[in-house]
Amino acid sequence: MNLGIEITNSALSQITKTAQALLESANSSTTLTGSSAQVLQVARNADLLLVFHDNSKNVVLVRYQAGSTSEADFSGKLSVVAIFDDLESGPTFDNANII
Repeated sequence: MNLGIEITNSALSQITKTAQALLESANSSTTLTGSSAQVLQVARNADLLLVFHDNSKNVVLVRYQAGSTSEADFSGKLSVVAIFDDLESGPTFDNANII
């Protein structure tokens, strides 16, 4: 999903704040679900990797760690794991060293 900001020129806090806004959006023009509903809450203690991109072929991996209760609030549960800068001219997910 397009994050709507330039990933490599953004602070990590801006990236997670923007990802959170997308996950919690109920606006059908900006929601990830394609409807007027936000992303559903996941099971408690879930640990997921989310992939977002921008218009410049940059990709960010965002980790979502749910708490001990299942809730639809993503605040404080997102962190940036990795940023891939310009995947078209550099490494791809097929040949990048990801640890």
